[in-house]
Amino acid sequence: MEKRKRLILIDWLKALCVVLVIITHSDFLNDAMLDKAGLFYLLCVNKAVPCFMFLSGFVFALGAKDVSLSEQYSLSRLKSKLLRLT
Repeated sequence: MEKRKRLILIDWLKALCVVLVIITHSDFLNDAMLDKAGLFYLLCVNKAVPCFMFLSGFVFALGAKDVSLSEQYSLSRLKSKLLRLT
């Protein structure tokens, strides 16, 4: 299997999304600093999870562009993906 080149920009965007989710769920910033009705919250922090999911789906689709949908979700392909995580 050929090794694919990583898209560094996608990795950085996913990392930014993770940081924004942490900001959302932490008490690091109090309500005065992070106005939940403010523009920064509505445009950036509030969109972190959907953006992360979109980027993850994009990376998944790039890795499976030459594979049919039934092959994508085959047991052998899922096993290889899970073994990589261990």
